[in-house]
Amino acid sequence: MSDIRISKQRVQVAFDATHVTFSTSKWQSKIPLADVEFVATLPEATYLGLLQPYSVSPKRKHPDTCMVIQGLMPTLPVPTFAPEAVFSSVATDDALAIDKSGIVVVASGRSCGAFSTDEIEPVVLQRTTGGMSTFDVHVLPKDRDKAFTVDHISHEFLAVVKRALDPHTIDVGGDPVMPARIQGKWQVPSQPASSSSEEESGSEYDPNEPEYESEESVIEWESCDDE
Repeated sequence: MSDIRISKQRVQVAFDATHVTFSTSKWQSKIPLADVEFVATLPEATYLGLLQPYSVSPKRKHPDTCMVIQGLMPTLPVPTFAPEAVFSSVATDDALAIDKSGIVVVASGRSCGAFSTDEIEPVVLQRTTGGMSTFDVHVLPKDRDKAFTVDHISHEFLAVVKRALDPHTIDVGGDPVMPARIQGKWQVPSQPASSSSEEESGSEYDPNEPEYESEESVIEWESCDDE
């Protein structure tokens, strides 16, 4: 039995051949190992991705599909990732990570996911031009209605993220966009004509230039299937 922390509370964790159990004196969550999709260890936390909603915190009433853990988890007999390429938000604990196996791991708020590039639409990169000091990513799972968004990744990692995910990215330039799920397909606003890539526009990141954010663009939509 090991001690970890969930929602800043000390929790004991133990597992056997069929279940992993998290418990305090007043709370318990017993999860079948068959419903643990993955364990991903990132710098800020370890994330347990679940196939079904379970109680994931002694401080939360509603079940969820992602458990956020502080501390050393025992090694469970499930897919486990410890990506070395981790691109963290400078404002939150959210992160985009790429495992050596090619799996994309994303932690966004209380949500987490691990996907092959075949399981997601091209990753949307935004606020990449115009003197920004950070950029954002949207990860769009093909079989889910919810996007995973990581805001405020340092601009110094933009080229690295593009190379790591090439050719599975869409760069929409300096304007923030909001992908939408319409009739079972992700729709991404078309890139504005004024927001061309850095290579085309000659716009380069200047760390001394103040960061600004423009209003969300009102522009045409394109289906990811058309990419």
